[in-house]
Amino acid sequence: MRERVLDDLKGDRAFMDRQPMRIPVLDQLRAMEKALTDPGRLVEAVSGTEDDAEAIEALCRAFEFTEPEARAVLDQQFRSLTRKGLAALVDNIARFEAEAAEQAGSGNDG
Repeated sequence: MRERVLDDLKGDRAFMDRQPMRIPVLDQLRAMEKALTDPGRLVEAVSGTEDDAEAIEALCRAFEFTEPEARAVLDQQFRSLTRKGLAALVDNIARFEAEAAEQAGSGNDG
């Protein structure tokens, strides 16, 4: 089960498609990385909030997220807090950045 979860984080684009509010994948990954590299601030921001709306507002204030970025972070199950989970997230960011750069480069060939 754990390996399947890590595989989802490493390369299954369906993982991102399951997110309820679509924002660019790279923005979502960067928001998750920002929150997960400061778990104390993440927990402090969310704990004690009354509901999702209040938690999203707190995340926006704490991390300067947009509402969709905060919602994406709030929707996580926080398995990414493990070293392997965070490493997989960083690898995903690098992969999406490389793909975006490649697409931008191929768009200039015309």
